[in-house]
Amino acid sequence: MNEKTLYKLSLALPIVVPAICYLVKPEDLFEASSQVAKILEAFVFSGLIGGIPYLIFVVPFLIWMRKRDLGQIRKVLFLSPLILIPIFFLMCLIIMKILDAKNSSHTSLGDYLRYIPPISGFILLFGYFYVLVTFGIARIVRRRPFGDAQ
Repeated sequence: MNEKTLYKLSLALPIVVPAICYLVKPEDLFEASSQVAKILEAFVFSGLIGGIPYLIFVVPFLIWMRKRDLGQIRKVLFLSPLILIPIFFLMCLIIMKILDAKNSSHTSLGDYLRYIPPISGFILLFGYFYVLVTFGIARIVRRRPFGDAQ
C-alpha cells in the first residue's frame, strides 16, 4: 500500500471508529461508570456530532488529494482538525437559524458562541488523535519493506 492510499483510507477513521464503538455496546461489556465505557461513548458522541461536518470536509479533501504530492497532503491532513472547526460551527449556525425560523423562536448569538470553546477542544482532541494514529501508521509503513512510500 502506498502512503497516499493510506492517507485516503485513514480519512474513514473518524466515521468507522465511532461506528465500531457504537456496535461494541460499551454498556453491555463494561459497567456504565467504567472509564473504558466512557471513552467508547465519547467516540460514539464524536461521530454523532461531527459526522456530517466531517463528511462536508472530507469529500472535497479527497478530490483535492488526487493531484497533490505527499508533502501537501501531510500539511492539510495535519491542519484538518483546525479546518473542521469553522465548518462545524458554520453548519451549526445554519441549523440553528433554520430551527429558529421553523419554531418562530430566537437563539441568541451569545448562547451559540459559548459552545465554541468546549466543542472546539473536543474537535481538536479527537481530530488530532486520528491525525497522530494516521501519521504513526504511515511512519511504520514507510519503514517496512512491504510499504512503497510513493
